[in-house]
Amino acid sequence: MAPSICNVYGTLKFPTYDPAQQNEIEVFVASGNALPQFSQGDLLSGKSALFTTDADGYFEIPLMVGSLVTLHVKQSNFQCQFMVPDAEEANIETIPGVSGVLRPVENPF
Repeated sequence: MAPSICNVYGTLKFPTYDPAQQNEIEVFVASGNALPQFSQGDLLSGKSALFTTDADGYFEIPLMVGSLVTLHVKQSNFQCQFMVPDAEEANIETIPGVSGVLRPVENPF
């Protein structure tokens, strides 16, 4: 039986609430977990992948349920870590410990 996938989505915004347009999101999956084989039509390999927000700051990332994931928004130097919930889809703002407003970190990847 294939692992369950949760489509994590959301709109990233700066503290000014302007959308984070065309920002690359690097997704890291903790050791022992894996990314789905395909995402947005592209074959994924290894333990990380890149996604890009659209003109409204919106993104969608299919992730395996139960994975420990770190999202790093490269241009904004924002990162957060969370467990992928057991659901078909989840708004990133509803995942415990995650905020949709980008705040910088001191030690990015």
